[in-house]
Formats: sequence, structure tokens, C-alpha cells
Amino acid sequence: MWRRDQVTGRLQTAHVTLKVPIISPTVAQWTGASPRMHLMQRAPVWRAREVDAYINVFFGFPFDDVRIVGMTIQVPTNSNRELSASIARDVTDAAWGYWRRC
Repeated sequence: MWRRDQVTGRLQTAHVTLKVPIISPTVAQWTGASPRMHLMQRAPVWRAREVDAYINVFFGFPFDDVRIVGMTIQVPTNSNRELSASIARDVTDAAWGYWRRC
């Protein structure tokens, strides 16, 4: 649906990408345990509130030797950059909250 709307011009994608300087071990990155499970459960909650919002959470590879290693949150919406930023901040705050509890 999104592709057809984008090709016909009914969809103007706006997105926000936030880099979160949190490195998590690979054993904590599977979808059946926190923090990944809880962060990924935020996506359907936001999707239920905002139909045109999607959330991508990239945990990154912790054994990389580059300075940009870490988590990345990407939120595309239908031409609503403010909504994208709000959702991205919410997910980022949740990630920091889980990190502080560990």
C-alpha cells in the first residue's frame, strides 16, 4: 500500500533517524527478551495510534571497531516530521530507561 501511495504522490514520506549511543551485547538482542522485546512492542502501540507511522530499531553490532557503533531509531511517517520526531524520542527515552535499569 505504501509503495502505491508513494508512486501516485499521495504519500510524502518524512522520517527522523536518531543515533543512540548504547551498545548492547548480541545475547540481549534477540526478540524474546528485554530490552529488544519491549522496544519492539512500542511499534504496534504507536501504529494503533498513528496509522502512517512505522518504527525501525537497529541495535547494531557491538564488536565493530568504528566510532558510529550503537543503536539507531528510524521513524518514517506520511509527511509529518514532528510526529516522527516525537515517536523517535519516545523510543529513544525507552531505550535509555532500559539501559539505566540494567
